[in-house]
Amino acid sequence: MGIVQLIIDFVLGPITLFDVLMNLGYLGQELEYTVELVLHGQLVPVLEAFALGNMLLSKAVAGFFGTLMWLGILSS
Repeated sequence: MGIVQLIIDFVLGPITLFDVLMNLGYLGQELEYTVELVLHGQLVPVLEAFALGNMLLSKAVAGFFGTLMWLGILSS
């Protein structure tokens, strides 16, 4: 995905969150794999993949904060 995709996911916040919700099974598997890597001392590759947007979890975080941004814009 990359940084550009994360920016797009941030701007399209609610749509991104809907996409993440449609893939909850995959998100659960990704979280299990991430915890397993962290327990085996592989924190740096996990953080690198998260920061570069190579994980569905990073898409979920970008969508969450994008949704908060849109809620702030619409409520003002």
